[in-house]
Amino acid sequence: MSIESLQVIESDSAIEIDTGPLTVSLLRSRFNLFHNVRLHGVTVIPSMSSAGFVVMTPKRKHFASVRDADCEVSVSEKSDDQVTVVGRGRHCAMPGGTGSLLAWAVRLTVGRGASHAVVEYEAVNDETNEVGVRGIGYAFRAAIGAVDKGLIWTAEGEFPLPDEGRELLYEEPVARPSPNWICWRGPRGGLAIAIKEMGRKAPKALRVRPSGYSIGFLPERAMDGAVGGAVTLQPGEAIRDTALFYFVGPTTQRQQVADDIQSICPS
Repeated sequence: MSIESLQVIESDSAIEIDTGPLTVSLLRSRFNLFHNVRLHGVTVIPSMSSAGFVVMTPKRKHFASVRDADCEVSVSEKSDDQVTVVGRGRHCAMPGGTGSLLAWAVRLTVGRGASHAVVEYEAVNDETNEVGVRGIGYAFRAAIGAVDKGLIWTAEGEFPLPDEGRELLYEEPVARPSPNWICWRGPRGGLAIAIKEMGRKAPKALRVRPSGYSIGFLPERAMDGAVGGAVTLQPGEAIRDTALFYFVGPTTQRQQVADDIQSICPS
C-alpha cells in the first residue's frame, strides 16, 4: 500500500500514525511506547503488551513509564514525509510500590512508506542526590503467531529459536563496530530490534524468546560485577540510547534486514 503522505490521527487519548505499510498507535497517558502496531493490517504488537520503559533499583524495586498518568505525549514535528512524536514523564512505582525514579524522554520518528520506527530514549536523574540503578529496559510481547515456531536472524546467520531464546549481550564496551541487532520472523512476519552503536555503548542487551522481546539499555545481568551491583547516576546524568524497531513481512529476506538496519541504525 502506498500513500501520498503520512496520515496522523490525534485524539485526547491517543495518536495513530499510518505510514502506508505500518500503523502505529501511541497512548498519551500511561505511556508504554507502542500501544498497538499493525503491518499491512496484521497486528505485530498487541494492545497493552508492555509496561513501557522500566527502571530497577539495587533493591530490585521497579518503576515504569506506563504507571505515569501525568506524562505528556504529543506530535512535535510533522510533514508529508516524516512525523516525530515526543513524550516526557517519570518512571513511577509498579503496583505495591510508591513514588517515582528518574525522568524519561522519548522521541519516536517514522517516515512515509516505512516499516520501521526509530526511538530515542533517555533516563535522567533529575534528583538532587545520586541514584543507584541496577537495570533499565523495555520488554514487550509480539502477536504474529507463535514466536517459538519462527526463525532467529542475526548478523551471524539464521537459527531456530531455542526454548530459552537467544540473546545478544555486551557487558563491556568494544572499540570496533559489532553486531547490534536480532530478528524473529515467522510465517506471518516478524520484527527486528537494534541499538545504535550497541557494542561501543555497552553494557547493552537484546533478547528474543517465546514470551517476547526485551531491550536492555542497562541490562541487569551486566551489573553483577559492578560495585554495589548498580550504576550510579549523578544529578543531571542520563543514559541515552537510540533503538530501531524494524517490522518484517513473511517474505522479507535476512540480507535485506541486515542492510537496512546498518543504514538506519549503524553498529
